[in-house]
Amino acid sequence: MKTLILLSLIITLCISCTKEPIETTNPGNVKISIDYTFPTNSGSMVTKSNPIYLDFYTKYIASKLLTPKTYSITFGGLNKNVVGRVRGVWGAKQLVAFPPDRYVISGTSWPTKYNICGDTCSLKFCDTIDITQLTTNITLKAYYDCSLILVDTTNVKNTNYVISKAWNYIVPFVDAVKSTMMKIDNFYYTFYNGDAMEGCSPKNNINLNVYSRQIDQIGTPYDPTAIIFKATTILLWFYTWEAGKYYYFGDSNGSYNLQPMTNGEQ
Repeated sequence: MKTLILLSLIITLCISCTKEPIETTNPGNVKISIDYTFPTNSGSMVTKSNPIYLDFYTKYIASKLLTPKTYSITFGGLNKNVVGRVRGVWGAKQLVAFPPDRYVISGTSWPTKYNICGDTCSLKFCDTIDITQLTTNITLKAYYDCSLILVDTTNVKNTNYVISKAWNYIVPFVDAVKSTMMKIDNFYYTFYNGDAMEGCSPKNNINLNVYSRQIDQIGTPYDPTAIIFKATTILLWFYTWEAGKYYYFGDSNGSYNLQPMTNGEQ
């Protein structure tokens, strides 16, 4: 009899151990998913008589091919004083829970590598949204937190980024700056975020070298059309970079100059 009682007690304990943990989430919270979209005027500079940015934006930004994969977003309740930070991966179907309220949203979505110069743009969020008992999804307005540099690919052999002085930014150069621009369609491109280095001397130390093919007009007896490579250095510190704008450097006889820009809609 004692054996049966002991066996029954052991079975009961084992069953209780397999139960899920007790749900501690406030039953009044609403579970929602998070997504983002770009405002209609996402990018306010166009090159005169050339839809360069619009084509790039439509194919690679609006489609989210060159956007970050992770996010960190803070919710601040206006009425219930609820404050919470959410970190996650876009498209992972992650649900977050908050009580119904109107919330002030702030946050960022940055690349996990090459946050100064790289192949992925940086985004920021500043929005106000309402969460009700019927809310299942919220879509935040995303804004660029970087500049886009484009270089004409005509006759370009390659590009690279170098530093002219000592590097004392908290992230090593090889992890903060991708060594070359990326080639896509008719452009070399880089997303540049100089503000990430605010207060650090390396902010003005990054130079972009563009190596272009040039036909030697004089030639040699061995090769009358010998190809030489010309290096053009673009000093990033020379320009004022604004987040949310792009800068297109066109080829002018082997030199790369910033093309005239005018205010306009995307």
